[in-house]
Amino acid sequence: MSKKPSSTERRKHQKIEEEFHRRRLTLGEIRGAEAVSLEAYEMLQDVLVGLRKKRRDEGLSLDDVARVSGIDKAYLSRLENGKVINPTFETLYRYAAAIGPVRSMRDLAPA
Repeated sequence: MSKKPSSTERRKHQKIEEEFHRRRLTLGEIRGAEAVSLEAYEMLQDVLVGLRKKRRDEGLSLDDVARVSGIDKAYLSRLENGKVINPTFETLYRYAAAIGPVRSMRDLAPA
């Protein structure tokens, strides 16, 4: 028999569900969104490969980066594996800054 969630847990889950529905894109919004060019996607993948290599070279785990950056570990994994095709600049910056100092956008490019 499973334990019944407390009122606090129910409120927490309700807030998560409301946030999910608030952020969810409609089919019309998806169809109207601009496609990411292949060149932009390839550039992003180059940056992510460089960041993953730097993270590993520094001996940092995804848990380490998640803790420092405040980005969910599962999201970081999807980001590194090319599953997130349009991350925000802030996300890339926070990811890179968690690995080491970022002085400019050039620091995000692979060496």
